[in-house]
Amino acid sequence: KSTVFVVHLSLNQVAADAVDQGGETWKRQQNSGMPLRILVAEDNPVNRQLVSRLLEREGYLVDVVCDGQAAVDAVTADGAAFDLVLMDVQMPVMDGVAATKRIRALPSTTGTIPIIALTANTMPEDVLTYKAAGMDDVLAKPIQVENLLNTIQNLFSQQPESSEPGGKG
Repeated sequence: KSTVFVVHLSLNQVAADAVDQGGETWKRQQNSGMPLRILVAEDNPVNRQLVSRLLEREGYLVDVVCDGQAAVDAVTADGAAFDLVLMDVQMPVMDGVAATKRIRALPSTTGTIPIIALTANTMPEDVLTYKAAGMDDVLAKPIQVENLLNTIQNLFSQQPESSEPGGKG
């Protein structure tokens, strides 16, 4: 079962030097010069493409997978150093809640990667379930661009920086 969301964007193109670096979405660049590396786990191909392109436009490095098991595999792969996982809750093979529990059970800093739920199910009892599984925050579908970017900014402005993506440094 998948969720479909629609985002209507009215964008104006601006020159790269016209962007206020201080007002741009918060990135790791403040300390290491490297953008955040984000894993998007989403089974719907349209949603997956929309979220990944939106994040790439903001300068983030994005990898995508289409189910929870693939998300677990991605964060445990050699050389994987994700700073954040955006996790759809309802996916085939392994859902986002089960995948989050598996990631939280991992050793070292890999098990502490911030995870944000992406879901249309945002009733208070649903949010409690996601938080109990170890998700750091919840974003309602349809995804609002400003909410997504602000949530990422707020999450990382509260965390101390490490020298490597994924906190492995």
